[in-house]
Amino acid sequence: MMNSGYLYVLINPTLRANCYKIGKTNRDPHERARELSSGTGVATSYEVAYQRFFEDVDYAETKVHIALRLNRINGRREFFDVKLHEAIQVIEAIANGDTPEPVDEPAIALPSGSVVPPKPAMQASVSADSAGRACVAFWEALLETGEQQSSFWERRFKPTHYQWITSALPGVPKATCYIIVNKKQIHMELVFTTGEGSPNIEIYERLLARREEVEATFGQKFEWKQFPKTSKVKFVSGHGCYQERPDWPQLIPPTVQHFEPFWNAIHKSLEI
Repeated sequence: MMNSGYLYVLINPTLRANCYKIGKTNRDPHERARELSSGTGVATSYEVAYQRFFEDVDYAETKVHIALRLNRINGRREFFDVKLHEAIQVIEAIANGDTPEPVDEPAIALPSGSVVPPKPAMQASVSADSAGRACVAFWEALLETGEQQSSFWERRFKPTHYQWITSALPGVPKATCYIIVNKKQIHMELVFTTGEGSPNIEIYERLLARREEVEATFGQKFEWKQFPKTSKVKFVSGHGCYQERPDWPQLIPPTVQHFEPFWNAIHKSLEI
């Protein structure tokens, strides 16, 4: 079941230039801004610089944070070093079903108004964050487990400091397989860019027409979602928090067990 709501971009006068809070809410974003402004540690009020409604706001937020991953100031908080128009372009691209290009570098405004790339240490600060280290440790454990069980996993993914790892689907342009974790579960999904004129429209429709066959090959039901310009196939493989090592047995083995059949069931149906 999709969780509808708003993506918002908030600004606060006490924050330095090009620093925005980008997150989601199921309520009015202005209400969320007032809520954040009521904290005792906030000198001035947050203001809504931009908002956009999504039928699946959880998915939209994940896509935004992927696109702005190099701009995230702290892996545990939703503050990004990015120009406002670039943040809006990313959100609008997702709303239109496109896959936004990552924003290459944070933009730091100098007193003169000029913009320069960040120092290398600034980007490194994200990966040095404890949440980033937790992600790397989790992905290393998952990939090591996978490689011990099947050659399928070799060089397919790389550990990251983020809550997702990705691999392109060979033979299908703009189709990406994700494994994504959060504090509640781990899931895998195949995302197609299916905008107007895209050859992926016919590819996804062919896959959807074979839905029963795909799910029978895999042995369980998938979650199928279609948006104006993107479509995806999703399967939740485990429940637990990746930051808690005692939860890893509920996350890693079932994901290793299910991902290769997930991948193969789709390949077989598409005859790639």
